[in-house]
Amino acid sequence: MSCNSLNAIHLSMASIGLCAVATAHAEPYAIERVARIPPAESWEFQSLILGSDGKLYGTATVGETGYGKLFRLPVAGGDPETIYDFPGSDNDGYRPLGSLVLNGNGSLSGTTATGNRFQNTCGSVFTVTQNGAVTLHALFDGRAAYGCAPYSGLVVRPDGAFIGTTSGYSPNARDNGSIFRVAADSTAPTGQLVTLTHRFADSEGGANPLADLIEGPDGRLYGSTHSGGQFGKGTLFSVASDGSGFIKLLDFNGSNGAAPQAALTIAPDNTLWGTTALGGANGVGTIFKLTTSGQFTSMHSMTSAEGEVPSKLTVGADRNFYGTAKDGGSANLGSVFRITPAGVFTKILDITSTFKHPVTGLVSAPDNMLYGATAFEIFRINGVSNGQPPSLTLSFSSDTINAGGSTTLSWTSTQATRCAGTEPTSFTKGSFATSGSRLITDKNTSGGDTMYSMTCTGPDGDVSASTTLHVVAPAPTLTLTADPMTLPAGSSSTLTWAPTNAKSCVASGTWSGEKNAKGNSTSIKRAKAGVYAYTLTCSNDAGSVERTVNVTFQ
Repeated sequence: MSCNSLNAIHLSMASIGLCAVATAHAEPYAIERVARIPPAESWEFQSLILGSDGKLYGTATVGETGYGKLFRLPVAGGDPETIYDFPGSDNDGYRPLGSLVLNGNGSLSGTTATGNRFQNTCGSVFTVTQNGAVTLHALFDGRAAYGCAPYSGLVVRPDGAFIGTTSGYSPNARDNGSIFRVAADSTAPTGQLVTLTHRFADSEGGANPLADLIEGPDGRLYGSTHSGGQFGKGTLFSVASDGSGFIKLLDFNGSNGAAPQAALTIAPDNTLWGTTALGGANGVGTIFKLTTSGQFTSMHSMTSAEGEVPSKLTVGADRNFYGTAKDGGSANLGSVFRITPAGVFTKILDITSTFKHPVTGLVSAPDNMLYGATAFEIFRINGVSNGQPPSLTLSFSSDTINAGGSTTLSWTSTQATRCAGTEPTSFTKGSFATSGSRLITDKNTSGGDTMYSMTCTGPDGDVSASTTLHVVAPAPTLTLTADPMTLPAGSSSTLTWAPTNAKSCVASGTWSGEKNAKGNSTSIKRAKAGVYAYTLTCSNDAGSVERTVNVTFQ
């Protein structure tokens, strides 16, 4: 079988070219080429993401023009399709290094690290349509007020604004990097449209952020700096959703890692997992996890045999983390590894001559494959899915509450990669961790039943579950008055009743029949003198209340 075959090639110690499984594993891990760029074209892949249409999207730093390109590729493989070639003109940027982000209308947004008409050539923020029409939102001019050289991708806020970081690697080295915000409708090519929400101050908060920001389960944005901090080896931080409110969470000191350059990943349990390119017990990188409250745990120190310079982690269909190492391994050309949530590390593939030095992390796709890229190859790995459809349980801590009360809705799923609420409308906003809980406060004051539903998706199917919340309205209240209460026989008095939370009201005594449960008034008259009792009983599911008023006709 040729190493160029598009059929999966199972790696073994006897294989050549592609070649060796370092650690025995039950799953038949296999690697295959999806696309290859001829070396003469020198695309140099830099990033890879999975689009909502199931296609792969990415950036390359060279391309036909020599200034970089954006591309897409069906997961089935073939030749990458060029979406946009950066022309290297005065009013443009070039060298896209960061990940793309797909907008709801199918367009793509991202950054370039260099290029534009300003002398310091500090990059841009752009959006490009599927047809290649580009909108430049801002060009970085290198002045300290606007930052320089965004190496990372963007976070798009609900209002369409872009949040990102600049690395600070300007030609004149004026700054340590920044966090910036660019409004969605910004189109003029000038750095003055950039609002800096934070400037890194080296030892205080770190310097030179390289990794994408990600939105955490608490709505804050999380990221890292490659250097700086108390020990000069990088930091972890969080900011508010608009890029303000900077909080330093950790200083890397070498033993716990150094030089983080890959984005964090949200785990199914809502912890944040990440890697450092250096540091740890062996100086070649670490894997760690972080809670939103800042609790840091070192999970694994890489060895050269396992791989050096680990990438961003991705969660596989089996709920374990997968990643690549750019260097190290048996041939010092990189590796593919797995680490469980408990921290059990396994090198699953050694990279040899064919797919050497992977430059991206892995992307988990609905076809149960993991996709990655070297500078000139896009490849995929199978053997992650265990073939089991997802399961889901959904329950309330108490399924009956009083109106205005609260209860906790909890859910647990297996073999799922994402979950989302489907009913009611207030429960459908956003996606949820694959297991978790949420406090539910029902605002229904009149009582009744509300069904809560959720759907979880895994590589081998979808699963839905529902549970019903019973809301009990408060017991009714009632006021009943007569005006006047004493009057001459043959005269009229006004009888008024005002219930709350009532479903029905029934009169008895001197009057009778059903009365308006929302309240009303009526005129009463008696020709014969005497004391007359007017009684009203109002009821709902929680109980009833009775009131009587005595009216004297003289």
